Amino acid sequence: MMSCSVFSGSGYSSDPIVAAQQRKIDELEKEVDQAERAVDEAEQREKAAKSRLRAAKDELKVIQTEAKKRNG
Repeated sequence: MMSCSVFSGSGYSSDPIVAAQQRKIDELEKEVDQAERAVDEAEQREKAAKSRLRAAKDELKVIQTEAKKRNG
């Protein structure tokens, strides 16, 4: 004898307990997707900030070199 779940047109089981768990899993998968997108966005912001920091440090070196030439 084989047992099988009965699914309605919505893709969820007709059994309310099973359907509730399926909906919970769907919600958690969405939450994971959102968190992963947030991580990707944060990593891009971090890269941009590091790039700006490197540029500012390079600019500081140039300014310091020019200041030394002017002052002595």
